[in-house]
Amino acid sequence: MNYLEKSVKDMEIEAMFRSFYESSEDPSYRLPHDFDYYKKEIYQVINQYPDSFTLHSCSSLLNENVFFEVDGDTVFHPHLTWFPPIWHENKFFVVNIVLRGSAILYVADQKLTLSEGNVCIIAPDSRYAISCFSDSFVYNVLLRKSSFEKAFFGILEHHDMFLAEFFSKTIYSDSTSPFIFFHGEPDEELYRVLEEGIRESRSHRSFRNYMIKCLLDQFMITLLRNHQKDLILPSQAGSGGNENLI
Repeated sequence: MNYLEKSVKDMEIEAMFRSFYESSEDPSYRLPHDFDYYKKEIYQVINQYPDSFTLHSCSSLLNENVFFEVDGDTVFHPHLTWFPPIWHENKFFVVNIVLRGSAILYVADQKLTLSEGNVCIIAPDSRYAISCFSDSFVYNVLLRKSSFEKAFFGILEHHDMFLAEFFSKTIYSDSTSPFIFFHGEPDEELYRVLEEGIRESRSHRSFRNYMIKCLLDQFMITLLRNHQKDLILPSQAGSGGNENLI
């Protein structure tokens, strides 16, 4: 089974949102708006798929207790393409991974075009929206703040204190650029770790959550090992520049 593929239900939901988009006469439909702007279309989908993850994506402020199990720290789910780009804030970290195609990310006051192979890590309490009106495939990994800090900064502190301090200041102190952007190419090694994490999250095996934590460490190590050269300065990420952080 390929865990980096969309489910039949997700594709059905995407088809509904695509029909709403194609029938809309509003030229700004693909731009970010607050929830009320899209609530008519969203409620139609929720009524048909009440158990869908879509329901959680509608809130303007997304808290950890909405997504995470009591003993869980990581949630994997594909971003629904054709889904309206709603402005919202998360109380946890979000890792966006573009597996196919592209998407536009609006975060703080910047606009980033994410293409295949790109990875973007968005800090908690950031106002952002994703616009993806195509048959692209973007996967999201949601991480409790404490878990991300242990995995990402824990690894960096043992490898490069300067880089750890820079990232910490970037995502916690600079409200205009609360993200880390890797402008990389498709990485099969990274995707294999991601797929294993998804597979483990859907299993009911003993030590599941501990294994996911280990895979999260492996994901972060692989990302930093293979893509340090692809780190882009936040101030350059939305300007079309390609200034490399390292």
